Amino acid sequence: MVFGKDGREIGILKRSIAVRKKILKQLTDIRPVKYVHCREKMIALTFDDGYEYTKEILEKLRHHHVKATFFMVGDWVEQEPALCRKVSEAGHEIGNHSYSHCDMTQLSRDDALVEIKRAQNLIGKITGKECTLVRFPYNKCNMALMGVVKEQGLQAIGCSFDSFDWTGIEAEMICKNVLESKKLKRGAIVLMHTNHYNTVEALDQLIPVLKRKGYQLVRVSDMLVKNRNKTDKELPVLLRVFRGEES
Repeated sequence: MVFGKDGREIGILKRSIAVRKKILKQLTDIRPVKYVHCREKMIALTFDDGYEYTKEILEKLRHHHVKATFFMVGDWVEQEPALCRKVSEAGHEIGNHSYSHCDMTQLSRDDALVEIKRAQNLIGKITGKECTLVRFPYNKCNMALMGVVKEQGLQAIGCSFDSFDWTGIEAEMICKNVLESKKLKRGAIVLMHTNHYNTVEALDQLIPVLKRKGYQLVRVSDMLVKNRNKTDKELPVLLRVFRGEES
């Protein structure tokens, strides 16, 4: 047998390194969902942030017979509970977008948990439904945050691409950003916002074209495939093995 400097057998050491490399690859796969592998030609329109033009967006979605996913910030939900309830009652999905829309990568684990749970409790109390999805503010996350949401039984959602409606661009440019994106394909998650009226105007142009292209416009949860990502219990186990706490 050949031993390394630490007295461990070289064969065991090599296997240990190989295992950690494999686990590291698995860990890097645990990230917010940006696409969903689905058989049907579906995409999801998702709306972030607040309630400035949520009423108008709801009317456009109703007019075009489309369901969507709204990621809502807790402190805004607190100010507009009736509107939050209206979104839910219209058949749309509400996801957790933190309580205060801060950069959660700068928070401690405990503070990040408070951000998520506070928004979670508010939305649940108002709608009578439990959130299953979370989107981090600014789409910024790290492994620690992913661990927090997994422990809470939540699925983190990113986006396939950004419409850049939040920059205040005209409705025509919003449509162009979506329709001409190379990332527009089956299972795409499109990022939009509720804080510019141009987004409202864009929907009248955007939705009919997407339908003519054969896309079904659905909620994110409608697209999610069972066991698409690592299960809630896998992350802490993988982390412990990677750190050498378990073999």
